[in-house]
Amino acid sequence: MKSFFIKIMSLLLLFFFSGQIMGFEDHSFYSKEFNSQRFYRIYFPSSYSKNMNKHYPVIYYFHGWSGRYKWEAYGISHNPYYKGKARKHPPFIAEWEDYVKNHDVIIVTWDGYEPKYQTGKYERDGIKFGSCQPYDYLRAHNVNRNIRGLDYRKYFVELIEHIDSTYRTIPDRNHRAVTGLSMGGLMANYIAGQSKDYINSMSSFCPADNYPLFGIKGQQVVFPILEMYRSLKGIAVRLTMTDGDWLKYNDLAMNQLWSAADLTHYEFHVAHFRDHYAADTEEQLDFHMKHFTDNAAIPQRWNYVSPGYPSFTVFGYDVDVKRDKPALTLFEKMSKGKIKIYARTFLPEGPIVQKESIKIKTDLPYHPYTITAYNISNNKFSNPLAEKVDENRLGFNLNGGGYIVGINGGELGDAPQIAIVDKYNRDRQYFEVEKENELEINIVNVGNKTAENMEITATSLHPFISFLQNKIFIKNLKAEKSVDKASKIRFKFSKYYEEISMGDIILEIKVNGVVADTQKVIFYETPKTSYVNANDVIILDGRTVKNVPIFHQERDAVQLDSLSGGIGNGNGILEKGEDALIFVRIAKGISCRDTNSFHKTLLINPYTDKFVKVSKLKYDEKIYQAGATSVSSIISVTNSLPQSHKFDFWFKIESLYNDKNDPTAISPVYAFRYDYRRVKLETK
Repeated sequence: MKSFFIKIMSLLLLFFFSGQIMGFEDHSFYSKEFNSQRFYRIYFPSSYSKNMNKHYPVIYYFHGWSGRYKWEAYGISHNPYYKGKARKHPPFIAEWEDYVKNHDVIIVTWDGYEPKYQTGKYERDGIKFGSCQPYDYLRAHNVNRNIRGLDYRKYFVELIEHIDSTYRTIPDRNHRAVTGLSMGGLMANYIAGQSKDYINSMSSFCPADNYPLFGIKGQQVVFPILEMYRSLKGIAVRLTMTDGDWLKYNDLAMNQLWSAADLTHYEFHVAHFRDHYAADTEEQLDFHMKHFTDNAAIPQRWNYVSPGYPSFTVFGYDVDVKRDKPALTLFEKMSKGKIKIYARTFLPEGPIVQKESIKIKTDLPYHPYTITAYNISNNKFSNPLAEKVDENRLGFNLNGGGYIVGINGGELGDAPQIAIVDKYNRDRQYFEVEKENELEINIVNVGNKTAENMEITATSLHPFISFLQNKIFIKNLKAEKSVDKASKIRFKFSKYYEEISMGDIILEIKVNGVVADTQKVIFYETPKTSYVNANDVIILDGRTVKNVPIFHQERDAVQLDSLSGGIGNGNGILEKGEDALIFVRIAKGISCRDTNSFHKTLLINPYTDKFVKVSKLKYDEKIYQAGATSVSSIISVTNSLPQSHKFDFWFKIESLYNDKNDPTAISPVYAFRYDYRRVKLETK
């Protein structure tokens, strides 16, 4: 009798802990993309086994550094196996399980770990983990790591197809969402932008401050997380940071930029938690549940970025690109009749690729359309041939330089199509406080009709901007014509506060009194910028300079280092054909101990000097800043530089500090700040 009782109890315990009662199961499927079994955990709502006719939306969760699909692994305080720190549940099991008990949704936690290439230091629940980076992206500063080029965007689509074919899901984009923590938060942003025709909302917790490289092997290109907003127009976006996150400076910078960006829907939330973690998970998941009820159609206007991939498909558009160098292909403000497409070698304002060929198959049924293409690099118009391609779709071909394309006639009708173009193709601009600033723009008509009685009005919600002139009037603008309206929008900023130094200007375009389009100009407001003395500037043009005071944030101290870099004759003077790194001394950085030290520089006005260009950046690791990346400009001087020339540079300068005394955090907070300096130099 006793043995029978023990058997019964054992079976009951086994059933209780089997996963079905706990609300989750662990499974795997074969991935063709990775040529391996891939693992996931799936959490079922309480009604799943009771109502066999009911189907559910799905939220996909991406874990962070050293995590796996079963749990997160963030430090000793989160390790349930560290003595004295044990927890009843590994992280997130309780949160996800509790949520699906009370909400009709499935949660899938996927595995970003690739065991063929990564060796975990520890083992838990029979699987490896620990000190291994998930998702196989290369950080820009980590140049010595072998690049495999695994494509997690394709794997994510495989996972969706497997989940939809195996479980009772609602298999459409309106009922799918992604969220993630830290590196998983970065990947949630990335995957959402790459898979926007599969999901309708995205969120992240404390996303990693990384400059990842994505793309096929040998063609990877840097796609900074701060720039990933570019892909997300057309879906709902939410960012949650904890006030004790050691990456909260990154979170705050992201919120500034993304609030100013042209996103369809954006929310920002601060959770009260003293560490880098996924806090207020219920509110985050509620955000997705709310958007599952949107029943949103394919967005009328959307953006897309493809980093390093020669071909891609999104919302029925097939794109094939041939180019010699790795680059990011950008679609902006895509709509039925108007397209902006161009490629940059880096973001935000890398050179636009001039040598490439692009084949585009649109989602439009073929008609004898006329196509007008305006090249944003040389300001010339052309008329690509409208081609009939597979399934009677419309296609056309473009060369390099970047284009705004108008598709006219046929089912789309005949009309003017107006676009506003920055004269220097800047993605965002810098404006100095108390100085009269202006927008330098061209206005372009890529339609097939004259635009009459045009009015362009500039507005902004920034609290310290005042417009001196905010309207442009144009009597008419013929088809395939552009007009230079530089200096017609003028304004000043009265004050400067770093916390609100970023914003946007909205340009509304009316034709005959009817709004034809709007466009955002993203800007940084800067403090008054002073010129530095010559002895506060170091030019590395192929030379080494010893005993330079450099601040080390891990020691919170300035020490004397040697600096080397650049390509040239090493005389410390900018001359024709040279590549140079410039360091500038600042009196005080973000740390009170960072005084009179030299800092790397990022050039923000290269377009003002025709003898200078920034064709590449230097990426360095922020030591003891969670593997984040610091960026500086490699300034190239053209061979056409005259014998006597004066350079007038405007630099953005970063300083770092590991704040161990932030009262909201239990770990040092990785702080950074940007200062601005101007430098005058002469060639001889």
